[in-house]
Amino acid sequence: MSKNLVGTRIKELRKAQGLTQVNLATQFQLRGWDMSHQTIAKIETGVKPVRDIEIVQLSLILDVPVAEIFQISDLQPRLQRYIANKQ
Repeated sequence: MSKNLVGTRIKELRKAQGLTQVNLATQFQLRGWDMSHQTIAKIETGVKPVRDIEIVQLSLILDVPVAEIFQISDLQPRLQRYIANKQ
């Protein structure tokens, strides 16, 4: 079960900027965050939950509004699957 709904969106935004997972992790590290490319991979595949402060940092690094990270085309079906798996 996915631990976040925004991982695929983060991957889309990262790729649209021409960044690799290593590049993104490096940007976190330059800002004082302990973030590896393995952690980025876990976020993008939904294995790792994303903290709100990480979302804000991602929006700053990717230069997009926080709301854009949550613009997920299949959000409603994903939420329904998540809820169904929790019961």
